[in-house]
Amino acid sequence: MFSSAFTIKAEARLRSGSRKKLKTELTSRFPSLAFDDGRSLNALLPSSQKSGQPLNETSVDIITATGQTGTVVLVDGEPMFYRDGHEGIIPTVYALWKVPHLCQLQIETTDIRDSKSQEQLGIDEVHGLPERDLNYQPGEPVVLTVSRDGKRVAYGVGITLASKSEISSGKKKKFARIVHVYGDHLWCVSLNGALVSALAIACRCY
Repeated sequence: MFSSAFTIKAEARLRSGSRKKLKTELTSRFPSLAFDDGRSLNALLPSSQKSGQPLNETSVDIITATGQTGTVVLVDGEPMFYRDGHEGIIPTVYALWKVPHLCQLQIETTDIRDSKSQEQLGIDEVHGLPERDLNYQPGEPVVLTVSRDGKRVAYGVGITLASKSEISSGKKKKFARIVHVYGDHLWCVSLNGALVSALAIACRCY
């Protein structure tokens, strides 16, 4: 989705009412945030900087290259969440690195998908399927991970296209639609607060 530059239509500071609504939305979407006395939620939306100064939290309305509208939430210049009217709120790779257990549904792919890869992820490209006891339906956020030095590292996020039963039975072969990956234009919006060229992405991010 973010392999091409998007257009910024409006930008505004996140007000207290909108911040409270965002917290409620996050805890509803990601139940894991309710199990550690707010530490994970505070890691995503800190009350202040380490220096004690207020955080710069910004809501940015955008239009993607395909004409889809959405909103990016930046915390101190880093894009943390993306929201549209169809799929709800989705964490960025920045958010997933801060709170690795944010999404229950995580898969390991055979290789890192770059920002120019096709957007749909086939079941044949999934190296590690979700745990057997984890149920899921279409439209849920899924973290894309890859194994490096014995550890699984998040590099992207997608939305499921099929349910667990449809995948298990072989009825559907497309597992997820990729929304955002490390190094795409959403990731690089944090580089000096501006979009950068593909060459700059390659030099700086990969």
